[in-house]
Amino acid sequence: MKQLQYNEYGTPEVLHWAEIALPTPKADEVLVQVKAASLNPTDSKMRQGNLKMMTALKHFPMGMGLDFAGIVTAVGADVTHLKIGDEVMGVVQGSGGYGFADYTVAAAKNVYLKPAQYTFAEACCLPMNATAACVVVNDYLHPAPGMDILINGGSGGIGLFVVQLCKARGAKVSATCSAEAADAVKALGADEVIDYKTTDVYAAGKLYDAILDAAGVMHFAQAQAILKAHGQYCTLTPNMETIVGQVGSLFGNKKEKNVFAIGGPKEMQEVLASAQAGQLKPVVGKTYPLSEAKDALTQFENGKIKVAGKTVLVAMP
Repeated sequence: MKQLQYNEYGTPEVLHWAEIALPTPKADEVLVQVKAASLNPTDSKMRQGNLKMMTALKHFPMGMGLDFAGIVTAVGADVTHLKIGDEVMGVVQGSGGYGFADYTVAAAKNVYLKPAQYTFAEACCLPMNATAACVVVNDYLHPAPGMDILINGGSGGIGLFVVQLCKARGAKVSATCSAEAADAVKALGADEVIDYKTTDVYAAGKLYDAILDAAGVMHFAQAQAILKAHGQYCTLTPNMETIVGQVGSLFGNKKEKNVFAIGGPKEMQEVLASAQAGQLKPVVGKTYPLSEAKDALTQFENGKIKVAGKTVLVAMP
């Protein structure tokens, strides 16, 4: 089988396809033939060497691809909820597998049956981004009927799910995005779509109960100008400045919060329930053949893919 690997940190140029032996799942793992795997900023940051706390226990060569969808081809001795032939989706967390490959191994507890209404490309968008969106909504934004919520970066992988979950709870949702993504964001329920290239959200005169900066470009000092009293600003890209700012905001009536959104089994059950109720739709913005992963990552990391939704690698028949 082929697996995308790198032997040093760096740009996509360090990537290469390697021929390796088909893995054998451990007792609590499954082997999955990969049909689709999504691109995530976390993957790229790991390969660039910016998240060494997540790769410290790993050894080169390393691979990429944190979430995936595919077909189970082998199960470990202790696995009871999955069987060979099941169509599934999951994350490779806690295993030695990588999604950018012909096959991957994953801990069975992190693998779920794929909802029948979703394609493999759609399903691979759920394990990381949809569960992270649940954490954002449940633990940080707390949407409720009548609340005004702004999603800055509403067309991204997490933002699109946050828009839908906030609308399902009755909030009034505004979302910033590019003109190219506006129709897709509107179709998912956003009450107001703001083209960030033509509209200055800080001068528009509208105030919000909560703001999520999913794009990583807004600062708390800016957000305060468009927050209602006792409103809160949440950022998906914490750094030392925002951590210090969160402490400082304890003394004011407008709060800054750093979002650490890593979903787990509890959030996945919520995702599956929302999907079953028709309240959650994955959006695939662009697909590439899995064999073109290096080119896809180059364009993704250079900001050249300007569509709403996830970029997904798809295995060719």
